[in-house]
Amino acid sequence: MRISGIVIIAISFLISSCGLVQISGNSIQGLYSRYQATNAAYPGLLVKADSTVICELEYPASPKVYLVNGQQMKECVAHYDDAIVYIWDPHCTSDQCYSPSLLQKYCDEKNVELFVVAEYYDGAELVQYYEINRPLFGIDTKYYKTDIVELYAAKFQRDLMVDKGIVSRLLYFKKGKFMGGANIEFEK
Repeated sequence: MRISGIVIIAISFLISSCGLVQISGNSIQGLYSRYQATNAAYPGLLVKADSTVICELEYPASPKVYLVNGQQMKECVAHYDDAIVYIWDPHCTSDQCYSPSLLQKYCDEKNVELFVVAEYYDGAELVQYYEINRPLFGIDTKYYKTDIVELYAAKFQRDLMVDKGIVSRLLYFKKGKFMGGANIEFEK
């Protein structure tokens, strides 16, 4: 019994110290999508995207997050010579995480289309204004029939034809073909 308690404490410490999940209010960010809570707190924010128009959507005047699946996004990026799909976690602090506005500036300089896809739904972050050319997208958890971030994010990436071993938030596509994780270095 004493050993199992120590193991539980060690695992809890490991998870909290690595920043894998963040407790906010009554929910855990990064473990579950928070779709229901965000949809209730911010009516009209989360919008199911029509699969025929996601590439044509422009940044809206009022906050909207268009829910998409990986197939829809794959069809969209196929229209561009160079595109990055950024799996965005608003609370991530790793070197793979960037402000959508900063990343858009970089992509504009490199002539790369940017698609920012929220990994989970944090309404307070999703209603902010970001200087990006396209609207925010979110992974359609209902399409993937799970509310667990790790599961639906993996299915989304599989639909994008991302190699299973790739661990990157920046997914680079050339004419719709997945080329690998993008390496971006900003001048300090």
